[in-house]
Amino acid sequence: MGLAQLPRPLAGGILAPGREGKLLGTLRLVESVGKGVFLSGSIIYFTTVKGLTPAEVSLGLSVAGALGLVASLTLGVLADRIGPVRFLGAMFVLQGVGYLAYTLVHGVAFFFVLMALVGFVDFGGGPAFAAIVTAVFRPPERVRARAALRSQFNLGFSVGSGLSALAVVGGPAFIRAIPVATGIMLILSAVITSLLPGVPASPKGKTRTFAAVRDVRFMRVVALSVPVAVHSSIILVALPLWIVTRTHVPHEVVPLLLFLNTAIVVLFQVGASKGADTVPGAAALASRAGFWVVAGILVVISASLAGRDVGVFLFFVSVALLTVAEIQQSAGVWGMAQGLAPPTAQAEYFGTFNLYAVTQNVFGPAVVVGIVMRAGVTGWISIGVIALVAGMLMPWAAAAAERGHSVARAGSAARADMAEAA
Repeated sequence: MGLAQLPRPLAGGILAPGREGKLLGTLRLVESVGKGVFLSGSIIYFTTVKGLTPAEVSLGLSVAGALGLVASLTLGVLADRIGPVRFLGAMFVLQGVGYLAYTLVHGVAFFFVLMALVGFVDFGGGPAFAAIVTAVFRPPERVRARAALRSQFNLGFSVGSGLSALAVVGGPAFIRAIPVATGIMLILSAVITSLLPGVPASPKGKTRTFAAVRDVRFMRVVALSVPVAVHSSIILVALPLWIVTRTHVPHEVVPLLLFLNTAIVVLFQVGASKGADTVPGAAALASRAGFWVVAGILVVISASLAGRDVGVFLFFVSVALLTVAEIQQSAGVWGMAQGLAPPTAQAEYFGTFNLYAVTQNVFGPAVVVGIVMRAGVTGWISIGVIALVAGMLMPWAAAAAERGHSVARAGSAARADMAEAA
């Protein structure tokens, strides 16, 4: 893997093209600032203002994440039926009301129910947003637009996290305002969504309900994407815990590593999307992500064996390598999803593909932490090998899925011609 394959910053910035691109970018910024405020300050809000324990809050977040599995499968179908713009606007309104309702929490039971409901609609908006991008942009622009919008989301999330930190410093009155601020930002997101051009609903009867889950070749691509996405569990959970418990590296390094990850995504995500506008090109990018995961893990092992100062430097290198895996896989996933989703079930296929991320978010941290904390270096190596093998299989799986869709489309066209002739 040469240096020529490393992503480069986008010369023209991180803005999606056209009026619609600016609207979608504004939408992503407003949404991400709101969610950054809440997610960064939620533990402090619920423990200091509402009197919940950290364990109860963590369990609530896990419940919300688990419901993302259900939401990704079901709400994409609904978005196709009623139209993605109307559906996304409704999801933002429901999210906004849900976050405002956190101010009414006065017990664990209500907290769990509300967290579950908000988590469900939260995950449901993603497939609709992806379907809107597909409708708004021409095929050569779609992956680049998704990359630019992701950079803007990360930028807004960082701003929201900073505002949350200021609220914590400001004291109880500002902490109480955290869910209110998020609720207002999400309702404002619904207003911005209403300014987007209308996208018609999918024609009824053209695609079977839950066709994506029945599509074995497509689901094989989704399944292989799960272990390659282990970079997120490593960067956000496993690596910080490893540094704190198994090394002599200063703990203050951890937030700086997370800042580096965010900065690389903001600056390089668009450049990393080059070549992902076809299914083979996107699959090749996702495949290379497995190699970058292995490289990052090998540097983690080296950093753990090195002295304190060298270890700090190597941990920064490892996060940079793992973030390259992240941005390359993200671009690859968008390209494969765009290329494999039939026009009549865009949101459903996007939502189903997103199962790879939801699965990694829900189960990945516990699995990865359990393996590396018990097996040490051997555990790190085994995780890397699994990610590498899954990445190497990706081009084969994506090609098989694309062939299957081509055959299905040809068969449908033939049946239509026969019906017309009759």
